Amino acid sequence: MDYHALIAQLEDPAALAGCIQALDTAAATELVSYLKAEADRHWWINANRSLELAELIMRIGQARADVCQTALGMMARGDALKLLGRTEEAWDTLGTAGELFQQCGDHIGWARTRIGRIGICVDLNRVELALAEAAKARAVLARHAVYDKQLVLDLNTAVVYNLLGDQAQALRIYQAALETAESLGEAGQTWLGPLYTNIGNVHFLLGDFRQAAAYHERAYTLFAERRETINLATAELNLARIAIAQGRYRRALSLLHHAHTLMPAAE
Repeated sequence: MDYHALIAQLEDPAALAGCIQALDTAAATELVSYLKAEADRHWWINANRSLELAELIMRIGQARADVCQTALGMMARGDALKLLGRTEEAWDTLGTAGELFQQCGDHIGWARTRIGRIGICVDLNRVELALAEAAKARAVLARHAVYDKQLVLDLNTAVVYNLLGDQAQALRIYQAALETAESLGEAGQTWLGPLYTNIGNVHFLLGDFRQAAAYHERAYTLFAERRETINLATAELNLARIAIAQGRYRRALSLLHHAHTLMPAAE
């Protein structure tokens, strides 16, 4: 299927209905899955494009009278709005997506909407509700063995506790997320760097500089292997912060200098 040509046609409102009618259920499902993956891929490239793709999924779902596909598009829309800083709208949109998933009996879909909501609950002062919903969502994802989504939910939940100043609880959840990531093999590799970094930061806040350095060194090694220059520079900045706290100023200066030399290369 030539997705690019088809998407160009679907983005013409006058042509959408005819194009959708020409697709059988399997082809429409495949197309929607592709659009959702593209919407996710554009999170850090162009959130406005992510929003456009989300709304296209919604229109396809509505044209096909498919509530679950409409819910998927609504969820993608909420995630894009969150990245665009429209947090109140994102919260409401994810809530609506969750309701639509419940209507079509997709409990996993409902749980996935809570991943996005937990990520913005502190800004909106809705922590208690978001944490309660996240606990229910985690149970759903665990029951259905959707461990990759459970991992992201745990990561976002740990960030909430980190922001609330409960570093001990944040650390416990980060460690659980790390165990999940390590158990997923290649599928969990993407999350190892952020987890090492966040765990290192929590240990730093708890005053355990030895453990903090150990996790930031793991992050450094991983980023070096992947040639992720910006992340590598960030790891060196974190290690420099630890060195300063330990009074190792020459070590800190060396790390800061090298991090500075990496940044132009990253650009």
